Amino acid sequence: MYQFLSKIYATQFLDYYIPHRYREGYGVSKMGIDFAAENNFTLIISLDCGIKSADLIGYAKTLGIDFIVCDHHLPDEILPDAVAILNAKQKDCNYPYKELCGCGVGFKLATALANHFNIDEEHYLCYLDLVATAIAADIVPMTGENRILAYYGLQK
Repeated sequence: MYQFLSKIYATQFLDYYIPHRYREGYGVSKMGIDFAAENNFTLIISLDCGIKSADLIGYAKTLGIDFIVCDHHLPDEILPDAVAILNAKQKDCNYPYKELCGCGVGFKLATALANHFNIDEEHYLCYLDLVATAIAADIVPMTGENRILAYYGLQK
């Protein structure tokens, strides 16, 4: 995804942060938000987490950091104050397939960005093998879009 996004923006404007699961726990972390603030980042894209992180995303907003949440977990009644939430399990979401894995949701974001910026398919379809791996690792149903993505990912 980092290489894909670098095709849209100059790499000097991009970085990634992977939270340490034992020190920071699961999901969005205060340490990650603080890292973003210290490095003058203005946007965080969370993957496979964030839908239940309203307080932390609110904290990020006080620091001038926006969030795009890509998640597939069931949301709470209160949604985070993010600039965008991509989660088919939201109450009013009309996306037809509700069982994408977290990586699948991120892949959908990459696909939409590629279409918006007229980036050739080869620059995101090359990640289908990772999407297939994530479908298995995230233990989601092997039906619908997951089945299609896994099929083409295994071919890759």
